[in-house]
Amino acid sequence: MDVDDLIRMARTQQLAVIHVVCLVVAYLALSESRKRKRVNLPSQELRLHRQAVREEMMQDLAANNNSRKIIRMSVDAFKLLCQKLQNECGLRQTQRMSVEEQVARFLHIVGNDFRTRFVSWLYRRSPSATSRHFHRVLNAIISLEEQYIKQPTDRDQELEDEVTHDTLDASQDEELNGSRDEDERGEQIRNSIADAMWNEYILHPNNEINMSI
Repeated sequence: MDVDDLIRMARTQQLAVIHVVCLVVAYLALSESRKRKRVNLPSQELRLHRQAVREEMMQDLAANNNSRKIIRMSVDAFKLLCQKLQNECGLRQTQRMSVEEQVARFLHIVGNDFRTRFVSWLYRRSPSATSRHFHRVLNAIISLEEQYIKQPTDRDQELEDEVTHDTLDASQDEELNGSRDEDERGEQIRNSIADAMWNEYILHPNNEINMSI
């Protein structure tokens, strides 16, 4: 065996050792990653507890008094809204969340001015999931704009101008009529004073005229 063969054998052994070391490092990194994921995942008991809390929250909405306090609408109105968003706006339930819960959380936030983080804790959901479903419901509601919000047209602007013009004319007429009525009342008062002074003079010509009349 010559020197070149020995060099090639040594290089082959070095590459084999490096390959084994890389495999060991990759295995350790994968094991550590899986361990971290297992640590972050909630236990079965915790998942059941969170599910029970959410079910209790949704059951509270079944009572009219509670629904008006929590989401600012009755149970019937809430059900109609969920059906409309689902049938006409394409809002769908996910693998872990129903349409009712998505809409309830949205109304809980906008109806009470709550923070997303607080509602996430309240429903035992992650902030990212709460934010994501909030925007889904928001986009679905915005899609109903054409059914409930009518944009102004040129004719609407003309009607608004006519109403404004009529209102200004009416206020000016009231001011003119008011000043005219005041002038007439003043004239009547002056005439009544003059008549009283004249009658006093006729009855008592020798007396001084009472200027306090």
